[in-house]
Amino acid sequence: MRAPALPVSVEQRFELTRMAGSGQLPHRLVIQASALLMAADGEATEQIAQICEVHPDTVRRWRARFARCGLDGMGVAAQSQAPLPVQSDATLLQAAVLRGDVREIRNLVDAGLLAGTDDSPSKAQLLAARSYAHILTSDFVAAYDDARTGLEMDCQRSLFLALAAWSSGMGGLERGGSDTATVESVVATILGHSDAEFLSDRWPAALTAEAAMSVGRLDLAETVARRVWLGSGTNDPPEAVFAGQTLVRALLFQGRLDEADALAPQVEQASQRHGLLALQLVVRGSLAYLDALRGRDSLVRSAAASIDALAAQCPPSYLVAGAMVLAAYALATAQHAQLAADVLLRGAGGPQLPNIQLVDRAYGYELLVTAELSLGDLMAARQWGDMAAALTGLPREGMAAAAIGRIRARLAVADGEVVAGAVLADQAAVIALGNAGHLDETRARLLAGSALLGDADDTWPARLALSSARDQATLLGATSLAVLARRDLRSIGLRLIGVPQAPMTAREREVAELLLTGASNIRIAATLTVSPRTVQSHVARVLKALDLSSRAEVPHVLHPDGEVLHADGHRGSTVWLCLTPRQRQVADLVSRGYTNDGAARTLHVSTKTIEKHLGDIYRRLEIDSRTALAARWSG
Repeated sequence: MRAPALPVSVEQRFELTRMAGSGQLPHRLVIQASALLMAADGEATEQIAQICEVHPDTVRRWRARFARCGLDGMGVAAQSQAPLPVQSDATLLQAAVLRGDVREIRNLVDAGLLAGTDDSPSKAQLLAARSYAHILTSDFVAAYDDARTGLEMDCQRSLFLALAAWSSGMGGLERGGSDTATVESVVATILGHSDAEFLSDRWPAALTAEAAMSVGRLDLAETVARRVWLGSGTNDPPEAVFAGQTLVRALLFQGRLDEADALAPQVEQASQRHGLLALQLVVRGSLAYLDALRGRDSLVRSAAASIDALAAQCPPSYLVAGAMVLAAYALATAQHAQLAADVLLRGAGGPQLPNIQLVDRAYGYELLVTAELSLGDLMAARQWGDMAAALTGLPREGMAAAAIGRIRARLAVADGEVVAGAVLADQAAVIALGNAGHLDETRARLLAGSALLGDADDTWPARLALSSARDQATLLGATSLAVLARRDLRSIGLRLIGVPQAPMTAREREVAELLLTGASNIRIAATLTVSPRTVQSHVARVLKALDLSSRAEVPHVLHPDGEVLHADGHRGSTVWLCLTPRQRQVADLVSRGYTNDGAARTLHVSTKTIEKHLGDIYRRLEIDSRTALAARWSG
């Protein structure tokens, strides 16, 4: 049986080979070097122990010491013949936690608890390590129980709060759902720390960032993870690497592909430098997904194969399963639906997807539904959809809820209920937008537009949804999604909105630029020193040239210079920051031409509530009309 290969550099292998063949070094050092060379080749611990005639625990300690200290941990032969330094169990435990080696963590924890130490900090460390090991094996209830027990000890409180929040978010605990409020509270506590306090709590902060990811709070995950990553200096300690992979994923799922693409190689190099193969695997999965979104389909299958090979070298854990799920997303985006389904089921542990967190199960079932629909197997797709619907404990109005909404939309369309499917997809887009999930919002807009393509009597809604999806995808850099939008419209002989159907005169371009500011006809007339009636004629010609039905849609398809717009993914950074999540949802719907009643139905609230939100939005943005809102939201 093979084992995860011990990371050994070329220089280290040379020195170990020299030591293993030495006739002058102490016999124990020669045996140790030989054992480490076999470990570097992936030999199983028990096999190495038998060959070297030592106990398997001795081999495990040698591995852990080398992973932690390299050749220095051996007392290199060229130096003194002093006794080898003996590492404490606490140091070995930390090394096992960093590697994600669940078996080693449990062996050390069991031995420590059996020793019955009265030292509270030592007990706390053992309990925290066991909680973490439970998370790695997706036993989230046991992890939560250990974290709660640790909180009662009143020792390392920040660490146990982070573990409790993370385990709750990961699995929903089958106890009424993921505790989003607790996650948000722990995030607030962490962010409230001074720089000195934060420096001493970087591990709890890194775990808290992952807890925020587990409940779909991408914005909070990004904020905390970024502070850990940037606040760790240039040496990138392990907690910074852990936070770095969280930050990559938070940026990726927000649709900020350029930022994720720039950061991922740095995090991968840092994880490789520390020998953190599981974290390296997660980042490699993120990069594969980025390749798929960028339209680099030729790279995706080879990337998935490399992830599979690296996964075989890592101890089985939630991190390894998560990386394979990312590879499955990449394959699905590159239109390899069946291969994606196979990778997902293998990585996630079978049809119940037990190896991955609750939110990812919702995404996983969406992938499986899509794969079956691509084969025309509606019955199998419904079965996966039923399993998704049976998930309990999902955060309400979170990213997982958006995924479930897209599943329902796909099944409705497959049943011929295209309008209902489009409405469900639009609702999923609104939920994703409220969580800063621009990538998921774009997917849902694309789904809504595709659903409406069959309406031969009125193609405008399909064109509007697909054009919106194309613009958003283009801005995000998600080439593959933009291509799908263009392909769907071409399938029925239509063009995207915003591609001029006729040239505009210089005066019409001036009018179009003023429309971008939300100006009324009277204000435009005063600016250009013409009559309002002349402006009305110019506006009509601008709308005809752009194939638009109302002036409120102009900001969605024009740049301020009058050129065709690929809309701002953040819908205007200042606008995005000063509105609440619900106000963002209302602003997005209204700016896209929804009536108050239509927005109310989409958000499942009353029309009066929409009116109140609009009033608050107008006051915050210092505007007074829906056209002005469309201009600010898209500008």
